[in-house]
Amino acid sequence: MLSLYLSSDGFRAITVLLLAIGQAVMSQWPDWRKWPETIASRSARQSTPAVPIDWAFAVWGLIFLECFGFGIWQLLPGQLDDPLLRSIGWLAAGVFALNIAWEYYVPRRDIDWGSVAIIVAALAVLLTIVWRIEAAEPHNAATFWLVAAPFQLFSGWISAATFVNLSSTLRFSGVAIGTGRSVALIAAAALLGSVIAAKTGALIYGGAIAWALFGIVVANRGRVPNSRVAIAAGLLAPAVPLAALLGS
Repeated sequence: MLSLYLSSDGFRAITVLLLAIGQAVMSQWPDWRKWPETIASRSARQSTPAVPIDWAFAVWGLIFLECFGFGIWQLLPGQLDDPLLRSIGWLAAGVFALNIAWEYYVPRRDIDWGSVAIIVAALAVLLTIVWRIEAAEPHNAATFWLVAAPFQLFSGWISAATFVNLSSTLRFSGVAIGTGRSVALIAAAALLGSVIAAKTGALIYGGAIAWALFGIVVANRGRVPNSRVAIAAGLLAPAVPLAALLGS
């Protein structure tokens, strides 16, 4: 048994699990260590109408849990030489590492162009993973819930978060992010998500983007200057899951 984990497959699987745990730990590290700034404080300072309401970010708890489940699954002896897990294993390690880098960077530096570069890189890796998983269909139930579902959820949220991050970065750079630019960013997120959802049929991916858009609706509800943002997000929220249903 030990020899399995001394192999290249074993080293990969252990690395993936440690990084899956690491991203959950790093998300709370600034609070635990009482850093002067945290992700939450930076986000609050650079908030725009394109940012979802605070409680929508609770989805990270589910993302971390599902990534941990994936990490355990791919570490089981019977899964070490699975062709799909070999195909996405180092990509998964890479995206977990990029997420850790973003979680460290933002409290230290701010939501700026460096944070955009990190999140765009993470999105590119996540979409590659989703593409490879979908190309390997059909899946049994375990593969769907422990491999496909975690990365659909993760990539869907990051697809939306990329544009949220961009809106905050533009504000950080001195660009006014009012109703018009917020609607444009929301529309861009929905368009990207709809194209990917239609190509992959990834319903959980579409649901994650819809959740982010719903969070934007609630964040702007009752705010007269931002009513167009709430309306746009509300109208676009069903579009991405619908694209996944039509494409599946």
